[in-house]
Amino acid sequence: MAVGAVTAILKPRATVKDGSLNQPWVHPHVSQSQDPVKGRQLHVTAPIATGEILMADTPYAVIPVVDDPISSTEILCSNSTCHRKVSNRVTCPNHCVPEVLWCSDICREADRARHGFECAWLKTKGAVLRSNEGEYYFGVLWLIVRVLAARSVESKSVRIGREKERFSSGWTAMKELCDNRGLWPEAELVQWRMLVEKYLCDQSLQTSFSAEEMLTLICQQESNSFGLYPRATGLSDGIDRGEQYAAAIYPRSSIANHSCCPNITHKPDEQGRMVFTASKDIAAGEECCISYFDLSKCVDVSMRQKNLKELFSFGCQCQRCVAELPSEEEIWGALPFC
Repeated sequence: MAVGAVTAILKPRATVKDGSLNQPWVHPHVSQSQDPVKGRQLHVTAPIATGEILMADTPYAVIPVVDDPISSTEILCSNSTCHRKVSNRVTCPNHCVPEVLWCSDICREADRARHGFECAWLKTKGAVLRSNEGEYYFGVLWLIVRVLAARSVESKSVRIGREKERFSSGWTAMKELCDNRGLWPEAELVQWRMLVEKYLCDQSLQTSFSAEEMLTLICQQESNSFGLYPRATGLSDGIDRGEQYAAAIYPRSSIANHSCCPNITHKPDEQGRMVFTASKDIAAGEECCISYFDLSKCVDVSMRQKNLKELFSFGCQCQRCVAELPSEEEIWGALPFC
């Protein structure tokens, strides 16, 4: 999908051979609303049956996350209209970082403008950032740079008149992402500010974004980014989702809230779209929830609550957690008498 393209009414396909078909799709019975506590949320306006696809969302930006980019077969094509896993490895002529690959010369040429934005930054900052701050913060900042690159390309594209969308797209959708600024520990914000000033306020990055705007992007990313895994997240069959191979920001998918007993699973398709599938029948008016983590590895309620607090700064009050959390009487009964 060209950045900022119109949300198309196109059903997801098991196999997509034409890159032009890499479009977002939202089920006509899926809508969004505002909850006074949770904020934005997804719900259905008519019954949805188990197995139905609710959404196939294209990423605004995505980066590979692999241990060995030289031999990995899990790296996605850098072209934003493709995102297939590369087999024929076409590299950057400037050799910026080994993770930047395309599946063909055609994809590399089509991605020239977007990659041109990030290439100099990766070439000058990539190695030193990895060495000084580690892989995690390299990934955090690279994803921000890819967001800025997508925004740069979008701002130069011609926007054609369109009908009003049910779900925002492009940079408009990115601006609607919650940053949860008030929930992040101050030490975390201080660290991110330092990284912004040290690595993003640089002449190799041609952008008009201020340091404070970049900090907001990091907060939005940390609150809303998705890991890409080979198997579905949210299953209750005890099978884990496998090893992460990419990270991305999906503006529409980010509307879905967490539940430890989700009614939808999510998994990327062959072109990097995040596909939401109903894991049980969903009644009209019911909220659509995903799991933010692998439920096969976080079974115990105390582990799930700890995970949510540390990674997302909130606790879960879903039906499962309420049923499994010990009552006040049980807590007091377990305490030793003086």
